[in-house]
Amino acid sequence: MEAGRLGFALQLTTARCVGRFLPHSLDVPVKVVDHLAAPPMPRPTTTLAPGRPGHVAEC
Repeated sequence: MEAGRLGFALQLTTARCVGRFLPHSLDVPVKVVDHLAAPPMPRPTTTLAPGRPGHVAEC
C-alpha cells in the first residue's frame, strides 16, 4: 500500500512541477524519491510578542 501512495505522490509532484506525467516512474532520481518518502517536517510556529507591535517571537 505504501508503494502505491509513494508512486501517486511521485506522479502528482511530477505533473505539478514538469507539467506532464512520467512514462516510467523508475526514471526519477533517488533524492526525489527519498524526499517524498520522508515524514513531513513540522512547520515553525510564530506568534506576536505581547506588548510589542510587529515583533515576532519564536515559540
